[in-house]
Amino acid sequence: MHTSFSREGLGKLLAGCFEQVLARTPAGRFPNTKREQQLIVAADFSGQHTGELYETYAFLVFDKERNQDWVAEQSALREKFLGPRRMSFKRLGDAIRRRALKPFLEAAERIEGVVVAIAIAERAAL
Repeated sequence: MHTSFSREGLGKLLAGCFEQVLARTPAGRFPNTKREQQLIVAADFSGQHTGELYETYAFLVFDKERNQDWVAEQSALREKFLGPRRMSFKRLGDAIRRRALKPFLEAAERIEGVVVAIAIAERAAL
C-alpha cells in the first residue's frame, strides 16, 4: 500500500519529509500504514515579536489511535488543573499553570509520535 500526504497547508512543507520517513519505516512502527489511521499534527510558533533572537516552529505528529489513553489523560489533566485556562509556558507566572506543568510534562513522555522543532536566527551574526 502506498501512502501519500496532503500537499495542502502544512503539507506543502512536510509531506515529502513524512513520505521519506514512511518509506524507511518497517511495518508495524510509527507511522503504521497497515491500518486506517488518523494522524494529528499540532503546531506551535514563537519569536515573531520585535527583539526576539529566534523564530521557532514546532510540530507534533502522532497517531490518534495509538495515543487514545494520552488524549483522554490530557482532557482529565486540563479539567483537574487548569479549568478554563490553557497551558502556556509564557504564562507560568500563574501558580495554577506552574502546578500543572509537571503532570503535563510527565504525560508528554507517553506520547508515541514525532516532534520536529526548528529555530531560525533573526540575524545571521549573533
